[in-house]
Amino acid sequence: MIRCLIALALIFTLAVCAGCGFTMPKIGEGLQWRATASFYPIYTIAANVMRDVPDVTLTCLIQPQDGCLRSYELSSWDEALFFNADALIIGGRGLESFEGAIMGLENAPILITVMDGLTLINQGAKIIDEDAGHNLSENPWLFLSTRGAEDMAINIAEALSTIDLAHADLYYENLSDFRGRLALARREIAAALEPARDINMALMHEGLCYFMDEWGLNTGLYIDREPGTYFEDAELSDVIAKLGSAGIKLILLEQQAPMRLTEDLQAAGYRIALIDTLSAGTPDGNLYAYEWAMIKNAQAIRDALINP
Repeated sequence: MIRCLIALALIFTLAVCAGCGFTMPKIGEGLQWRATASFYPIYTIAANVMRDVPDVTLTCLIQPQDGCLRSYELSSWDEALFFNADALIIGGRGLESFEGAIMGLENAPILITVMDGLTLINQGAKIIDEDAGHNLSENPWLFLSTRGAEDMAINIAEALSTIDLAHADLYYENLSDFRGRLALARREIAAALEPARDINMALMHEGLCYFMDEWGLNTGLYIDREPGTYFEDAELSDVIAKLGSAGIKLILLEQQAPMRLTEDLQAAGYRIALIDTLSAGTPDGNLYAYEWAMIKNAQAIRDALINP
């Protein structure tokens, strides 16, 4: 039974990265098994790598979120779903606040950590003071860069092809297809962002740093803010003053930002682009969801600049 393999997995602390030398448990050929991704961004990348692979079902553990992914705590229902999986695919590097607890559990699924070995913003940093925000730790929103998502897909393919030897070729074929589609998406994104090349922008979501860096856009101001939250009135006045001093022309917010915040910033004279940070995606198996979201993000920036 597959659960026997899972018990063996407890011998190992499994981390997946390019060049890692860990020995990983194997899934027996012809066995039905279940893989579960922690959050939607991990799910939508893994779904492309696992497309049409027989004998395996992919599900998403955590449903759409309005707040910060890395502040999420497992519910009892989440834990029940978690223990029904044979392999758990997580981002790691601080994306899942519950990663440490998972690694200490008995009878836990095989753990695949897809950002191990990849370069993150604030590489190696640790949270010193939770009240100071997340900006003192590694930034695990790497998937908001298409090249970061591609590297994560490579790690997923390498891990799954090691675990599930019978379908290794199919994982790599799927990876090649996904990488090809990302290359095409980059052309469309670059074209959409051309009017934004010299625009001074403000970011109010930590993950958007990856999007800005990938496309060489100008970050004139970064405001450390928890996703999905509004500023206190006094804080908003201070933020608006900083925006003016920095010469900001456009503000990037997550799509789940409170409407009141968007309206107040617009009333202060700023253009707003609402960006899909993938935290509220629906795990419906749409293989094109990732690249479409990135293209739409570029178009949202372009449209915010063009439309009054």
